[in-house]
Amino acid sequence: MSAQNALTPRVFLFRHGETDWAKLGRSTGTTEIELKRTGAAQVSSAAAILVGPGKLLDPRRFEHIFVSPRKRARQTFNLLLGPNFGLIEGIKGKLTYTEDIAEWNYGDYEGLKNSEIRSLRQERGHDKERRWDIWTDGCEGGEHEITERLDRLISQIRVIQQPYMHGEKPADVLLVAHGLILRCFTKRWIGLSIDNPLPIMFEPGAISVLSYKNNDIDEPALHIGLALPEEDAQERTEETPTIPIEPPIVSGAYEVNEGVVKAKLLKLWAYFDRQDLWFDLLRHANSADDKWIQKLTEDELNFNEAIALLCAFGLVDPDRPPQQQVGSGRYSIHSCIHSWTLSMLNKEWDKSLARLAFTCVALEVPSTDEKDWWLLQRRLLQHATQQNIFIVNGKVDINELDWAFHKFGNFYADQGKLAKAEAMYIRAMQGYKKALGPDHISILDTVHNLGILYKKQGKLAKAEAMYIRAMQGYKKALEPDHISILNTVNNLGILYKKQGKLAEAEAMYIRAMQGYEKALGPDHISTLHTVNNLGLLYADQGKLAEAEAMYIRAIQGYEKALGPDHISILDTVHNLGLLYADQGKLAEAEAMYIRALQGNEEAFGP
Repeated sequence: MSAQNALTPRVFLFRHGETDWAKLGRSTGTTEIELKRTGAAQVSSAAAILVGPGKLLDPRRFEHIFVSPRKRARQTFNLLLGPNFGLIEGIKGKLTYTEDIAEWNYGDYEGLKNSEIRSLRQERGHDKERRWDIWTDGCEGGEHEITERLDRLISQIRVIQQPYMHGEKPADVLLVAHGLILRCFTKRWIGLSIDNPLPIMFEPGAISVLSYKNNDIDEPALHIGLALPEEDAQERTEETPTIPIEPPIVSGAYEVNEGVVKAKLLKLWAYFDRQDLWFDLLRHANSADDKWIQKLTEDELNFNEAIALLCAFGLVDPDRPPQQQVGSGRYSIHSCIHSWTLSMLNKEWDKSLARLAFTCVALEVPSTDEKDWWLLQRRLLQHATQQNIFIVNGKVDINELDWAFHKFGNFYADQGKLAKAEAMYIRAMQGYKKALGPDHISILDTVHNLGILYKKQGKLAKAEAMYIRAMQGYKKALEPDHISILNTVNNLGILYKKQGKLAEAEAMYIRAMQGYEKALGPDHISTLHTVNNLGLLYADQGKLAEAEAMYIRAIQGYEKALGPDHISILDTVHNLGLLYADQGKLAEAEAMYIRALQGNEEAFGP
């Protein structure tokens, strides 16, 4: 972008931060509702990154500011500009609170969700042939048409900016308002009717930019690529924030927050799935040789600053977290931009970055002993799928990554994708054998996990062979009560029970439990798992009193170690309910079933 075009007046649109109603999807028009704490934090974080001399929102460049008079918009404006008010020359004459940019008046639909609005309209005899659409049907008791007030505001803005179309002086305009009205404003800015199906998203605390093509007041445009003006760039030192992004090509490098991060995040993102990237996933890349990756993943602050700038330019969107989430905030990139990162930023496939992405995903795979492991695995699933495609197509340098294949095997086994798990384990085992020899501990670990996998597949003879091979190897290499041996003994017990060899299973469980108690203590998770397994076995053998004692011991230990709602506890609670039912203790059984049901609903949804 030329220096002259960089000084073409711009119109910045800023949506207020999150409110309680916005989070719930309720229509919020005239109701005066304040920002949530998270909403205020959204705006404050954006202000720290975006507002100030030489930054995207430079108060010295504002010619006028229009703010919706609703409280949530005014709060957002105050948080956004904050200490920078003094930089706006003649602020009193440049600030207008106007109903022209207030949110759509929803009338009878105020506070309702879209589904509730459609139900209400059907009750009133509307929408017999098609569903309600606010763009064409408006709101009963509220507004049916907002084009007139938006066009009035647009005309006012163009009068303000017309004298300065060639950079005679800075003449940026800032609008602070609401999601729906800003989407409508964007359509009207480029001459589209408000019912035009142009898909626009505007998240709370997000910014968008409009301007003019060819410095022409009659050619309003969406400003989807930005470069900072040369006059400002000349005033900045090397540490000043810049983002050299110009359409149609986004530069692969940018600097964030006084030079702390010089990264190519978009280029790296090409090797992950486009959805749900988060800091904890990338932090494993900190050991990479690339200095820019080290800076990006040095801490969460650096990552957030880089992401905030990409969000500011509309390249990345913050995702609403699900009801249950582990890890830090989640971000996604549009599929078109993600495809572009592959075709333009990575014109030549970078196997080193593909390898880095593969190792990041592998290192983030949690053990099933970790709290909320299933939630983290759910976040990883789409990234693991992407990595598997790259592996199958030979696009990753897999030299010395046998450990990563082992981790992916664990992941797929936990997800019930047994064929994929088997393929990963076999690749890991082959690699270990070639590099380390047939009896190395890493190979034996993979052999053991293959035994678990074969047991899940119902291949019990193969599973038994793997367990025995692993146990024999462990005995040769390790002390007799080593955890790896005890784990294999415990799993042999599970296998023997499945085969109906109950006496052999009991012997294995008791041996494993005694070894765990000696090595790890009576309340360790591994000990408790074996205690629970003994309870199941005793129940099958008709030893109900012994089974009850095992279940109660397991539950009490799990509660102490994991908390009252961990899924390991819920399984044992359910088992105890079954036992009480067999014993005729129906009230106790009911209490256990209800506890298990409520816990599972909370963990997995109803």
